[in-house]
Amino acid sequence: MGMFLNSIEPYDKYKTITKGFYFVDKTELLEELIPALEQEQRFFCITRPRRFGKTVMANMIASFFEKSEGGSDIFDRLKISEYPKYKEHLNKHDVVYIDFSEMPKECDSYKKYISRIEEGIYYDLREKYSDLYLKQEDAIWDIFSKIFNETKKKFIFVMDEWDAVFHMSFMTEKNREDYLLFLKLLLKGQSYVELAYMTEQRCILFQHLITDLILQPIPQIGVMDRKYRYKRSEKQYEETGSPHYPTYASLFSFSFPCNF
Repeated sequence: MGMFLNSIEPYDKYKTITKGFYFVDKTELLEELIPALEQEQRFFCITRPRRFGKTVMANMIASFFEKSEGGSDIFDRLKISEYPKYKEHLNKHDVVYIDFSEMPKECDSYKKYISRIEEGIYYDLREKYSDLYLKQEDAIWDIFSKIFNETKKKFIFVMDEWDAVFHMSFMTEKNREDYLLFLKLLLKGQSYVELAYMTEQRCILFQHLITDLILQPIPQIGVMDRKYRYKRSEKQYEETGSPHYPTYASLFSFSFPCNF
């Protein structure tokens, strides 16, 4: 287990949540994600304001899919255990989990911020695939491609608060463009991506993905609403500091698969 690849942190955090007095089993959401594995529409984005449980769901997804030995002690007693393909996918996938709200020590530039992620992923991959010649100077997407071409291994990407860096004081407009390009090159059209699950706070930022990543949302409100139901008043949206756009409600309120 590494810092980003099959990290133990999502499992530990989700296990703590399941022990809570008010824990609600939302694992049926996984029944919507499993069929999307390796499909064209395998990119999901959850757009909700703060305190809606996005991170809890991200931790649940990572701890269910990632290769480890501890998942059954959580999920065997939850709703997803009744799913026919439960055992087939529990802890059987390589998962790259990135919390984009985290930063390196004394981070004062985008370069330091993104280098922490790129270097961390590289070291995780180098340790797991020690028999391959992986060069640190190569782009991280080229390293993933090399691994896929030589081993046929694919990866699930769970990206929590991908838009967090947009609000950091050191970010310039050029930095934001570079960051969007980083996401585009990492995910768009890449055969090594088995599934991508992303969360963000501000739905207005999703317009950047639509423009720069050629993301085409396809609403699936009917199926997701049953498993991911949260309601807040207009006042609560304002109190979180996240704008609420009624015109986006039908697309952004819950989750949807997207084509990169």
